[in-house]
Amino acid sequence: MRDDPSSAARRLIVAAAALSAASGGFAQSASMSFVSHPFAPYTVEENGVATGPLPDTMRAVCEAIKAQCKVEVYPWRRALKLAEDGFVDGIYVVSNIAEREQSFYMSPPIVESAFGVYVHQSSTLAYRLPADLAGYSVGAFGPSAASRAAEAVSSAAPGVKMIVEADRLTMFKKLSGRHYGELGAVISDVDVANHLIRRENIPDLKLVGIVSKTEFCIGLSKKKVSEQQAREFNAALRQLIKSGKVREIADKYGVMPATN
Repeated sequence: MRDDPSSAARRLIVAAAALSAASGGFAQSASMSFVSHPFAPYTVEENGVATGPLPDTMRAVCEAIKAQCKVEVYPWRRALKLAEDGFVDGIYVVSNIAEREQSFYMSPPIVESAFGVYVHQSSTLAYRLPADLAGYSVGAFGPSAASRAAEAVSSAAPGVKMIVEADRLTMFKKLSGRHYGELGAVISDVDVANHLIRRENIPDLKLVGIVSKTEFCIGLSKKKVSEQQAREFNAALRQLIKSGKVREIADKYGVMPATN
C-alpha cells in the first residue's frame, strides 16, 4: 500500500530533525543562554542589559549562527557554577587557563590585557620580578585568573602573604587605606583596576609593574554544548575576527583586541 503524501512528508521532517540532532549543530531556531558577571570595562550591566566588548561580540556570533541568545548577570561565583554545571550554554568573561578548559570549550581570545601590581602612592616599590614582593601582603580577587597570577608570583617570592578577596572594590579600598600594611600590594587586571579606580575615585593608588599578559574568551559549557556546536560557534567568531568586526567592537569600548 502506498503512503499518502502527508505521511511521507511527516517522515521526511522527522528524518531531517534526527539528522540535525545527530550532527550536533545549531538549528535555525536554536536558542542559547549565557551568564556573565560585572567586569567593567569588558562587560557592564546597564538597566538590566549586559553591554561591553564581550557581550557585543557574543551577540554578533549568535547573529552569525542564527541563534537566539540571552544573557543574565550574576556575581562571579554563581555565574561560574551555573556554567560549569551545564545550566546555561556559556559564560564570559573567562581566561583561557587549564582550569577552565576542564569545564569549557574555550573560544578564540577576544580582548587582551595584563595583570599589574598596584600599591599605595607612598610606596617606593618598582616591580620587575616576583622577588620584589618578598615580605609583602598581596591581595587578589578570586578565585580567578588574577588570583592564579598572584599565586604564581607568591610561590616564587619568599614570605609573601596571599590574600584572596571576594570583592574588587573592597580590595582596592583596603589597599588605599593601607589595610594590607606598609608592605601591601594588589595584583589585578589593569583595565579593570583602572576603570574601577577612576569610577569610584579611589585615592592614592598607582601601578608599578606588569606580572603577565592575559586574554579573555567566551567559555561554552561541556555539560550543555556539544563539541560540534562549539566548533560552529568558534568558527563564526573566527570569521568575525578576520572580518575586523571584533576589532571594531573592541575599539568602541577602548580595549585592546586580542592578537590572534
